[in-house]
Amino acid sequence: MDPARNTQGSFNESLELYRKALEIHIRVLGEHTKDVAYIYRNIGFLYGEQSNYTEASLFYEKSVVIYKDILEEKSKEVADLYNNMAIAVLRGPEVKPEKSLALFRKALDIYQKIFKEDNKDIADVYNNIASAHHLQNDYDKVLVVLQKSLDIRLKIFGENK
Repeated sequence: MDPARNTQGSFNESLELYRKALEIHIRVLGEHTKDVAYIYRNIGFLYGEQSNYTEASLFYEKSVVIYKDILEEKSKEVADLYNNMAIAVLRGPEVKPEKSLALFRKALDIYQKIFKEDNKDIADVYNNIASAHHLQNDYDKVLVVLQKSLDIRLKIFGENK
């Protein structure tokens, strides 16, 4: 199921479908499969869309554990999950910029190892890191990382796009 569908239907219906799919996948294929990790990630996304960042983080963590087990730890899937987890921590009920920064840095480290510097995912993480620094009122760092994000975007998209 595509996570974008979640915003079109009801939360409870989507969650129930994911849980049924999860149950079937685990019963038939076992728990440590890419499909199960993908479902956990989608459930996390669904909770995030409902602003339930605590639950979102839990499911992202389940997903990242499996992905790290079956893929290389330095995979895009793992980096994406670290980024999603950091966003959930940043937006959660107990805002923890330090924890989110650590997760953003893990994502950034992986992205920088698998992509060139002029990659949109890297620019996005820099932008997210700036948000965490902003919550810490560390405006000098905000400016530095936002400039990095902007420089990458200008390389990718040019001045007039």
